[in-house]
Amino acid sequence: MSIRQMSARLHHLTWVGFVFLFLMILAGPSTAEESWNVDFINRVDNCTPQDIVVDDNIAYVASDGFLAVLDVSDVSTPVLLTNYETPDRTVLIDKNDNLLYTTGYNFDSIQWVYESYLRIFDVSQPDQPVQLSEFYVPGYAQQLQVSGSFVFVVTTNHNQGGFFIIDVSDPTEPVQAYFNASDGIISFFATDTTLYTCNADSTFTTYDLPDHSNPQLLGSCEMEKLGYDVYVENGLAYAIGFSVWNDNRIQIFDVNDPQNPTFVVGHALAMNMTRKIFVRDTLAYINDTNDLGIFDVSDPLNIAQINVWDDTRYLRSFFIKNDKLYVVDENAGIGIIDITDPHQLWKLAFTTHPDLPGTFF
Repeated sequence: MSIRQMSARLHHLTWVGFVFLFLMILAGPSTAEESWNVDFINRVDNCTPQDIVVDDNIAYVASDGFLAVLDVSDVSTPVLLTNYETPDRTVLIDKNDNLLYTTGYNFDSIQWVYESYLRIFDVSQPDQPVQLSEFYVPGYAQQLQVSGSFVFVVTTNHNQGGFFIIDVSDPTEPVQAYFNASDGIISFFATDTTLYTCNADSTFTTYDLPDHSNPQLLGSCEMEKLGYDVYVENGLAYAIGFSVWNDNRIQIFDVNDPQNPTFVVGHALAMNMTRKIFVRDTLAYINDTNDLGIFDVSDPLNIAQINVWDDTRYLRSFFIKNDKLYVVDENAGIGIIDITDPHQLWKLAFTTHPDLPGTFF
């Protein structure tokens, strides 16, 4: 099971811009009604954080043209280990054991198409990542997840793109195990044996993965809205999405019997273009472009929002490790929040630029 399965996954759009990296001062508890005090420090040209994964007190940040690796053993004083330049705009990241997986894209202005690459790094020495291989996936990479010896990728781009399963049992020579462009898979969640997908025809589908080169359909049911991300926890699948009218919803499915997935309930969310969901025990963490909401889902029929982090500019992704919430904001930077008590959020410090005296990113 990959780090991303155990915590949060990502799928996002990106654009070239500037990033403001900030120092968040420990300033006491915050509630849903209380705004955050963020001190502006500086900005770094062409370095926009897009995704993050944390393992063994090391944070790996996918940024626009860079892979940043930081030691976050002391969250009040993170230390930049390396800032590895990549040949494309790195937007998605996942980790499994000592291997790091990223996808980035370039835009071909002549053919008017996006071209994405899966890149695999050996990070057994985190301060010295070594690229082992790259694998071309046409289209714009929207979602990435590692499960065992396989990498799952969804890409979109007009008539290009689709759903890829890539065999990475030999990380130096990744091989395409499966490709499907016809089912219109928008988002997915994969375990070692089962694949759950949200599709363009507003269906939620389950597949058996006895052979990753030929997923076998198990069951399907209708969705209320398109699902732009999905997470499976304790026999329930949680899908988030929105319509063209920005009608944001969370939809819950019973998947205890994968051959008979069943729609349980849908709830409206007071959010704007929901992007990502992660569920741990009875709490769901959901972000849109502006906020990150925490919801009590202990009773699927009566979901309640218990807190929100709302002082963001363009929230791309987040990652949860133990009692820490790591967020990446394209225009505000990277932050760490103590979520030991989800009702009382505490702000912690993070990074700025290495060329600035006394700072460290």
